[in-house]
Amino acid sequence: MSLPRQMISRKADGIGWVLFNDPQAMNAISMEMSAAIPEIIAAHDADPDIRVVILTGVGDRAFAAGSNISAFGRVRTNAAQNKAYHGLNEQSYNSVYECSKPTIAMIRGYCMGGGVDYAASCDIRIAADDAVFAVPAARLGLGYGYEGKFASIVLSVRHKLGICFSPRVATMRGRPFGLAWSTKSSRLQSWSRTPLPMQRWSLPMRR
Repeated sequence: MSLPRQMISRKADGIGWVLFNDPQAMNAISMEMSAAIPEIIAAHDADPDIRVVILTGVGDRAFAAGSNISAFGRVRTNAAQNKAYHGLNEQSYNSVYECSKPTIAMIRGYCMGGGVDYAASCDIRIAADDAVFAVPAARLGLGYGYEGKFASIVLSVRHKLGICFSPRVATMRGRPFGLAWSTKSSRLQSWSRTPLPMQRWSLPMRR
């Protein structure tokens, strides 16, 4: 598997890891990163030794701070490019959503825009107490497709408007929205170094 340097695929202790690896850019997601994710997910899904797939960001500042908007002038300059851009992203999100194994988003720091879509595509979202959610497309003058999966897990119209139009939504305010279970940052760090206690989990699954 040939991956861009900003994506890491790892297997350990029955866990298939999908790591956004561009901490200097707050793990902002490029088209190359989006294109690599279905391949990673397919490999983890096909591996009989992997029981669960975890998505997370490298570093403690961001899960994924949205799409890499610095490339928009190159990859979203006309209707055809915009259609291809959205198609690629939807394929990438759907690869996570359709994975036959349980998927978990392990969220620290910023989870914004496309990062929210990847998190929403997972069965379970666990957020550290420093996690911040936002969907800033409206502030950038961009449309946000109806297929965005986060809308299906946020509980009310008021909360959806809050996430889309408020600058940021902190974890403890985001928790009642149905976005994520929250935990202490130190606990999330320990989970990232050791196998998850699968036998003690009783959280409801999305599907």
